[in-house]
Amino acid sequence: TKIGETANSEFTVNSGAMHKENGYISFILSCYTYLNGAAHGSTMLIPVNYDVQAQKIVSLEEVLKPASQDWLTKLSDEARRQLMAQVKAGKFASDEEWVKKGTEPTASNFKNFEVAKDHVRIIFDQYQTGPYASGMPEIAIPLNFFK
Repeated sequence: TKIGETANSEFTVNSGAMHKENGYISFILSCYTYLNGAAHGSTMLIPVNYDVQAQKIVSLEEVLKPASQDWLTKLSDEARRQLMAQVKAGKFASDEEWVKKGTEPTASNFKNFEVAKDHVRIIFDQYQTGPYASGMPEIAIPLNFFK
């Protein structure tokens, strides 16, 4: 907008690439919202992971098929390890406390995922593991991680 003009609000939905791997169809919808007058917009992700054989939407637990009950703790530890390595490499700005809070062992912290050929890609929401300017960091968890 030019000086003196008012920006309009905006709502956009885009789909990422669709993957058909290991009996799953996976893609992520990206919903961007900007409200007139806000400092910046925000993006919300909606993952769609469909098991072709079972003919249903599946959870991360159903895809990873962990052998133990403490799988979320193990996933949390691995997520922290990968994210802190990214912070140390300068890939995004954050700190250990923010990463730790955003990767606590709850299913809701790992809700944004898609199945790829040999791994699951997990994307963290804005502000979940770092400031807005850090974007939406992601990690890769091998499909055999819990085997």
